[in-house]
Amino acid sequence: MKKEELKIIKLENLKDDFLTILLRLTYIRNKKKRKQLMKRAKAIANKIPEFKGWPKGKKFWDVEALAWVVKIPKHVRQFIRKELLKRIKLSGMNLSLGSGSYPYVRKSVLLDYSEKMLEQVIVKFKKKVVHDIQKIPWPFKKNTFDSISAVFIINYLKNLKKVFKEAKRVLKTKGKLIIVQSAKPLGEFYRIKEAKEYKPDDIAKILKQLGFKTKVEKKKTKRTSLVFIEGRK
Repeated sequence: MKKEELKIIKLENLKDDFLTILLRLTYIRNKKKRKQLMKRAKAIANKIPEFKGWPKGKKFWDVEALAWVVKIPKHVRQFIRKELLKRIKLSGMNLSLGSGSYPYVRKSVLLDYSEKMLEQVIVKFKKKVVHDIQKIPWPFKKNTFDSISAVFIINYLKNLKKVFKEAKRVLKTKGKLIIVQSAKPLGEFYRIKEAKEYKPDDIAKILKQLGFKTKVEKKKTKRTSLVFIEGRK
């Protein structure tokens, strides 16, 4: 076997080891074991050119893109999609903030920090935009969207007031910002990227301060409790 072929096989084996550890990290609760696995994962990631630097910055989400869809159970994704479609204007255009690799609303413009996430989207969308949500202004004109959806991303944002103010700018009159949060705290693995754990009341308070009409609803599907927070312009 040629040297180049051996090199490729070795790299693929490293990727398999890394992704196996990553899957374990998502669910493991023991702090000591999680710390050991994190150390091992970092060491392996640094041997793989495309993963080098994980879990710092955008690299964390670039790697998560490889298995993002399966991280959220199918029945939960379907439930969220159904609830979002109840709340938005179906004939209008939605902006999917931090869409990841699984946008919930078909008629959407996708905006995400990670280009790798958008590359994993298997359905064609009108437009995909690589942009940091916290970098204001967003590359859209005033009064562009009928709705904005933000699913499981709020806790990763540092300045919610600034983000919501920008959302208001790009929303049309009577447009809605719809935020979906887990009613329970995130798993420990994802907390390493959290800016803050925002409570539904905290989010609603900021929306009200900016002049949004707000509504908070708690919904349950099987063993998952979700919170839907609406802000109408």
